[in-house]
Amino acid sequence: MDKTNVGPLQADLEAELADIYRLLAIPVPDTEAEPLLRRALTIVEAIYGPDHPKVAIRLNNLALLLEAAYHPAEAERLMRRALAIDEASYGPDHPEVADDLNNLSQFLRDRGQFSEAEQIVRRALAIDEASLGPDHPKVAIRLGNLGRLLQDTNRLAEAEPLMRQALAIDEVSNGPNHPDVATRLNNLALLLKDMNRLAEAERLMRQALAIDKASCGPDHPEVASDLRNLAELLKNTNRLPEAERLMRRALAIDEASYGPRHPIVAADLNDLALLLQRRNQTSEAERLLRRSLVMDETAYGPHHTDVAIRLNNLALLLRDANRLSEAEPLMRRALAIDEAGCGPDHPEVAKDLDNLAQLLKSANQLPEAEQLMRRALSLWEHSFGDNHPHVANALNNLGALLQVTKRPSEAEPLMRRAIAIDETICGPQHPRVATELNNLAMLLYSANRRSDAEPILRRIVSIFAHISSTTGRQHPNLLLAVKNYTAALQDLGHSEPEMKDRIDSALREGSDAASTTPELQPEPHPEDSQNRAGRRRLAAQRRHR
Repeated sequence: MDKTNVGPLQADLEAELADIYRLLAIPVPDTEAEPLLRRALTIVEAIYGPDHPKVAIRLNNLALLLEAAYHPAEAERLMRRALAIDEASYGPDHPEVADDLNNLSQFLRDRGQFSEAEQIVRRALAIDEASLGPDHPKVAIRLGNLGRLLQDTNRLAEAEPLMRQALAIDEVSNGPNHPDVATRLNNLALLLKDMNRLAEAERLMRQALAIDKASCGPDHPEVASDLRNLAELLKNTNRLPEAERLMRRALAIDEASYGPRHPIVAADLNDLALLLQRRNQTSEAERLLRRSLVMDETAYGPHHTDVAIRLNNLALLLRDANRLSEAEPLMRRALAIDEAGCGPDHPEVAKDLDNLAQLLKSANQLPEAEQLMRRALSLWEHSFGDNHPHVANALNNLGALLQVTKRPSEAEPLMRRAIAIDETICGPQHPRVATELNNLAMLLYSANRRSDAEPILRRIVSIFAHISSTTGRQHPNLLLAVKNYTAALQDLGHSEPEMKDRIDSALREGSDAASTTPELQPEPHPEDSQNRAGRRRLAAQRRHR
């Protein structure tokens, strides 16, 4: 073909590509977009040959669509082919190569291949810093993506300065009130939330929300995303009515923006249902979860990983309602979907295994529960190393099962290892540490080692008092911690004045503001150990070129 005489064909191609980009502006897989992208790729290959940089652009865009539609094998193959084309065309240190590396790194991160993903995104960052300078907006994108990968692998202290550097670059490049700055603020806030720095995280989330409202308007999907993030933080600090109001507002925005059957709306329904379940509004929560499941099955098909999320969440609600026979097949179906879609060694599979194991434990199917817990632990250790919160969670759960099966000598070292991991990574005042300390105290108590349990229960009171003081709001588990500590002191034979002194002292250790024994109230609704949330905006800023 004469590549210099393609005027009409080139015009048709450009018009077609414009329509494709219109379709791709919708943030879900679109069945109309894929055949157009494939046709565009075929045309460009015919015009320019299979190794032209324009082909690499089409390969990347098709790969991103295939990834969203959950065809990972073909998506990865196309991304690697695009990378090879651009390296051959431009050389290994060109900004176009950095774009390819960024896309491939994000893909591998989503697949749980963290080591290769980190190596690749660091190479992209080095290329852009050398070719564009350290203060270029693209450098901010690479820094943000590297920070998020470090966050995923629980290297939070390493992630924070990278995210702050990315924020500073965008503030200088775009001004302090640009939507990209709102994205940086939100991502930094989510990191701080993981670090239990909730007050600082909330301030940044509210700043991001204000920017997006002013820039995009109060009814924009970006505003809905900000509202969801803030609502999740409010839920964590037990401000459930305000969290519900924000979630319902986000849902209304997304329904108006995308339509009532869109997968983003399904994710909103999922999040709202989990909040309602926390508020013991289980009937409405179940209805919303079932609606969310149907919507994702319709949008993606019955074997998509988002469907697995919905199945797991519905199953957890049914489990909590003691409808175990209804919950089990849903969990097994979710496990099968993730094993097929993500691979048998993916961290999502570990979550499914742990959820199913907890259900089987409740159903007294203890041998299979233990087998699944040990497999989940092995997968998390393989994916994240020996010192990750997911590993701590698995150790804690396995220890609890060993306690039930009368093996306290095996359970105790696992529980203590879980505590040590989370103390190192999350800090000694983190609520995860308090939960694990409580499990260890119960183990010691059941073994009639009450004097060993007493200082642990005291420390739990101090942790929740510290969190209450830090956030300015009483933690929902503080009263229960005081109740448990009081019961232990009574069993150890302490008098009423001695008990009051010890409890007040424990509260003061956590915070000078919490210096009196609170009135005991009913136990709050427990949190599930696994992340059950739907898809969340954590803007990776990947580029359709």
